Amino acid sequence: MSAITNAPQINGSASRSGITSRPPSRISQSCDRLWDAVDVATFLKTSRSWVYMRAERNEIPFLRIGGLLRFQPSKIREWAASGAAAVRQIR
Repeated sequence: MSAITNAPQINGSASRSGITSRPPSRISQSCDRLWDAVDVATFLKTSRSWVYMRAERNEIPFLRIGGLLRFQPSKIREWAASGAAAVRQIR
């Protein structure tokens, strides 16, 4: 038997790093659950660190649950549609 047989699976294949990816349809599966930073980053097509940085600056709507940041999908959609998420040009 191969040593990889007990490794986590990514879309049915073994992963060398042991890190599994999330299915692409995860953020569309349920509208009533809170998103994490990865979900917001996927929705906005940006990085997870960008989401954390904006939350730290209070530039993006978020909830703090214990030590975790969570995001209401409806608030993120409103925020993005309002233009508050507009990219600033560097002069």
